[in-house]
This record gives sequence, C-alpha cells and structure tokens, in this order.
Amino acid sequence: MIALTHSPADIVRQLLVDLGLAVDPAWMGARDVAVGWPAFAHTEPPQPDDCITVRETDPQDDGPDMHGNLYFHHGCQVRFRSSVQNDGQNKARAVQTFLFQPSNVQRRTVTLDSVNYEVWCVIPGGVLNLGMNVPTDKRFLVTLNIRVPIRVI
Repeated sequence: MIALTHSPADIVRQLLVDLGLAVDPAWMGARDVAVGWPAFAHTEPPQPDDCITVRETDPQDDGPDMHGNLYFHHGCQVRFRSSVQNDGQNKARAVQTFLFQPSNVQRRTVTLDSVNYEVWCVIPGGVLNLGMNVPTDKRFLVTLNIRVPIRVI
C-alpha cells in the first residue's frame, strides 16, 4: 500500500461532490441548504438536518494475485442523516445504485489540494437503516459501507 496524502474519507467526500451526488458545504450559503445534500468528512456538524458524512473504516488488503499485482481497498462509511425517515434511505439507495455502475466511477480522477488521486472503482455494500439518531433529536440515520481502491497519480 502506498500512503495517501489525504484520508480516504476526504477523497470519497470529494468524489461524491464531483459526481453531483452531494454538494460542497464550503460553496453553500444559508439559502442553498435546501438545494442538495452537503457532504462532510470525519465530523458531522449539528446543521443542516439533511447531510452526508464520510468516515474512514477498516481497509481490506486482498494481497497479490498470481502476477504480483497488489489489491488494497480503503474502507469508508457514508452516513446519511435526514429529517424525514425515507429521505435518507432513498438518498443512500440512489448513491448506492449510482456507484454500483462501473462506468460512473471507473478510474475517476479526484483532486484535493493539487494532489491527484485515481479512484479505480467503488464497491458499495448494503444500505443499513439505523433509525433515529437519539430520541430527542428526531433525525434519521442510514449508512452505506464501501470499499475503494485509490492511488496517487
């Protein structure tokens, strides 16, 4: 495995923005919150209600094939928080379906701070409905775990 300059969570967050599946909160004004789902990495702010947060999870090292090619997949959890129960689940399923199509992601370049990364593909897992955040919060949580082979180019 070659070390990445940025965390896989930062790279996947930017990938979601680049693909039009989320919006960059740095470019959003207070009036733009209703326009799309802002995506964050590592930490989730208290507002807005509807947002996406990407966190790094355990990677998967599949080792070499018989030709000596190494296979390493970074792990990420994409969490959807919503004020309406079905909105988060519907958004998670739409993202899952989009990412499952290889032509949508295959060998996509993502740039962060002038560092270019190549995302070979995204291997999405299942959508898991976690229910309400906490009983007094009244917001719903849904997760999608993914595996992502990434390399610096």
